[in-house]
Amino acid sequence: MRYGLLVFLAAAISCATQPVALKDFDSLISAAVERIADEKFNEASVLYHKALQIDPNSAQARTGLAMSYCLLKQWDLALDEVETVLGMYPSDRGALFIKASSLLAKNKYAESAEMFGTLAGSGVSMFSNRDRDVFVLAFFRALQHYESALHLNE
Repeated sequence: MRYGLLVFLAAAISCATQPVALKDFDSLISAAVERIADEKFNEASVLYHKALQIDPNSAQARTGLAMSYCLLKQWDLALDEVETVLGMYPSDRGALFIKASSLLAKNKYAESAEMFGTLAGSGVSMFSNRDRDVFVLAFFRALQHYESALHLNE
C-alpha cells in the first residue's frame, strides 16, 4: 500500500504547456509524488497543501494528501480528505482504497471490508502486481477481523 497510488498520481500529471498557475500546480504534484517515493510523507503533505491553494477542488491533490496522511498514520485526516474526494467522485478507486485502508487501521473492520469489497467488485486491475497483493492481503485481513468480531458478539 505504501506506493499504491504512486502510479495513479504520476499518470495524471500533464507535461503539456499550460498557464503558469497550472505549471506550478503540476510542479507541486510532481514534487509531492517524488517525496512519497522517497518516503518523505510530511514534505509531500506540505506540497499537496500548496497545490490545493492553487486548485482547492483538485481531486488529484486531495487524494495525494489523503495518501500522505494515511502513510503518516493520521487516519482521521486521511478519511476527511478522502470523503471530500468521494463527494466529488463517488467511485474513485484510489480514494476508496485509502478509505478502506484507513478504516482497517482504525479497527473499523466491517466498514473496511465493505470498502474493499466495493473495490474488489469493480476489479483490481488498476493496481500493479505488488500492490494487488497488498490489496488482497488487506481485504482478507479486514474480513478476518470482521468475522472474529461477529463471533465475539454471539
